[in-house]
Amino acid sequence: VIKAILPKMTMKDWAFDVEIIYLSKKSGFKLREIPTTWNDQTGSKFNMISAGSKMLASIVKLRIKHSRLRARYSTGNNKNK
Repeated sequence: VIKAILPKMTMKDWAFDVEIIYLSKKSGFKLREIPTTWNDQTGSKFNMISAGSKMLASIVKLRIKHSRLRARYSTGNNKNK
């Protein structure tokens, strides 16, 4: 899967994993959920609000990047020429 997806990836920030899932599904691969265990680390400087807003911004960028409308106009297939 990664060999097929890696050349298409562009996100290097908070949404890289979302792009992996999106491109995998778009390429026809089946996905499975695997449970993980999360452990909070005492003294961590991770800020959920700051990280959440960065993640949201990254997902919006990803959505725009893969938008059908954007693809339509970037390839010149627009009927209003």
